[in-house]
Amino acid sequence: MYKRQDIGLNKVQEHEEKLLQYGLESLSTIDGIILYGSPKNRGAVIPFNVKDIHPHDLAKFLDTDNICIRAGHHCAQPIMNKLGISASARASFYLYNNTDDIDRLIESIKKTLNIFLEKKNQALGLLIRMQ
Repeated sequence: MYKRQDIGLNKVQEHEEKLLQYGLESLSTIDGIILYGSPKNRGAVIPFNVKDIHPHDLAKFLDTDNICIRAGHHCAQPIMNKLGISASARASFYLYNNTDDIDRLIESIKKTLNIFLEKKNQALGLLIRMQ
């Protein structure tokens, strides 16, 4: 980490860019993830959704692993309408984050996906037995 006297805007930006690239690469390895936006110059903010999991549900499950993301429309309803979604999840990184935090985010998303898949399969099995 940085000492207070070593921090400057250039180092903050450099650190954010490294985390942003690592985060985008890591998130893109997850099946069912939808990443939004691809601006050339962007801050370390990644809006995304996970197929079949509402962003608010995802945020709640991640919270149980002490991971905080934002979920909702982020005061950006026009872009949500254009994307055809009602909400998204959003991860953001700053000087106090590192790649370990991103690794924990990825593992928690995968864990949540497995929980939802298991529940979906249980529900399908129940429907089949009812027929």
